[in-house]
Amino acid sequence: MKQVFTGLLAAGIAACTALANPASSQADALGDTCELLKFMAIGDMQGARSYWDGMTTHWSDTDRERGTANIFVPLQNLELQGLKVFTILELPGVAHEYLAISFFNNGRPLYFRVFFENWEGQMRLVNFRYQQDYEKISAPPFVQVPAEISCP
Repeated sequence: MKQVFTGLLAAGIAACTALANPASSQADALGDTCELLKFMAIGDMQGARSYWDGMTTHWSDTDRERGTANIFVPLQNLELQGLKVFTILELPGVAHEYLAISFFNNGRPLYFRVFFENWEGQMRLVNFRYQQDYEKISAPPFVQVPAEISCP
């Protein structure tokens, strides 16, 4: 298991930021976050990748390819369980950000930070990253106190 943690850290913090092309839309930030991370939490990386592809259609091909590799290559052989989701930014009609937590089999957490922004009336994925270290995932600081929410 130590190799898994080392490999994750060696791969770097998966951070994907896209300059959105407003040709496509993602309107349900919470639903999309929950659905993507539910696939990951049950170990269905193929399902997660398929869902990811739909969430990133507004990204450039280069950003999508780089983001997909940065996120899914380090996670593809990991076993996660459980999922908790917290709102850490809610600006209705402007932006939403979520902190999600899933757990390795040994109980250690893996934190996800997912940011959506309004583009032409639609909430679209702008940034997705994950980290094992809470202090690192919480930088920059959360705008709002984390509030646990239920996935739809």
